Amino acid sequence: MRILHVINSLRPSGAERHLANLFGPLAAMGVENHLVTFVPGNGFEDQVRRHVTRAELGVGRANVAAVVRMAREVDVVHTQLVFSDVVGRAAAALAGTPSVSTLQTSAWASENRRFVRMDPLRYHATRLADAATARLALRHFAVSSKAMRAYVEGLHVPAERIEVIANTVDLAEFDPSKGPTRAEARAGFGIAADEFAVVTLARLIPLKALDDAIRAVAKVAKGRRVRLVIAGDGPERDALEALTRELGAPVILPGRQPATRVLQAGDLFILPSCYEGMPLSLIEAMAMGVPALCSNIPENTETGGDAAAYVPVRDVDAYADAIAALADDPARRATMAALGRERVKAYSAENVARRFLTSVERVLADAHR
Repeated sequence: MRILHVINSLRPSGAERHLANLFGPLAAMGVENHLVTFVPGNGFEDQVRRHVTRAELGVGRANVAAVVRMAREVDVVHTQLVFSDVVGRAAAALAGTPSVSTLQTSAWASENRRFVRMDPLRYHATRLADAATARLALRHFAVSSKAMRAYVEGLHVPAERIEVIANTVDLAEFDPSKGPTRAEARAGFGIAADEFAVVTLARLIPLKALDDAIRAVAKVAKGRRVRLVIAGDGPERDALEALTRELGAPVILPGRQPATRVLQAGDLFILPSCYEGMPLSLIEAMAMGVPALCSNIPENTETGGDAAAYVPVRDVDAYADAIAALADDPARRATMAALGRERVKAYSAENVARRFLTSVERVLADAHR
């Protein structure tokens, strides 16, 4: 089978890593992967070079013709992220090629509208375009039950055309026995031996609510040695650095860093998001054996289950209390870590790729009949 994967870019982020994780297992199952992105950048060179037959990276946002040409050469088009969903589905239809989409966001859920930083005109135009082109896809793969509900209730996509297939983790890469030791990883970030290290991996954008993590750690720091490492980049960097200075909080913002190195340094992973599609960084933390503290949004509780602790979204005092309690309870942290390592097996790239390919083959067969 030949699959054209359409995604905004391959810059390092969650949906992009999920797709990169799929290339190898799909190729091993006989799939010929083709890839097109609209924005330049490739944070997954190794996976693309080894497992993608043809890649056109950074063709430009207006270049629908390039996607149509590539769509004519494959059996099915697979899209991810809203812009690429809209353009990729339309291009597939013009090429006469079936399409499927991986739904990576729960932004269309009514309760999440207040967290979406988009002017009303653009929001409604994007929502309408996504809803209209969603009808063109044979099948949708929502990365969480919440993402599925957002499309059923928010965009009125029939539930029977959506199934939940979660994001993936490369268990060979996210293996705590490989790479730097815990002491080496901590030394790389200047974390002292007696500091309780709270870490996170995220784009620095408002919906991640990283200011809550900074405020919580600042409170905890009044009574114990603690350090917060926020690895990632984005438009909120200046604001988060200013808040750190204002509070005198023990926070490091080192920019983008290897995820395994960040997690290896941590005693606790924190994810205070207002909403997610499906939190890839959480399953990476579980794979590395790092206990997690998350906001209690459905996307996080569905992913983490009993392997994580949860507090109400945007409740800084609750985060602070939970960090202090977990710092004082190494036995609970060890139990959470063990549960996470077991739970994460369901998210392995091989398992997810097999489910994805089986479903694609089934819907194509049904369409031909």
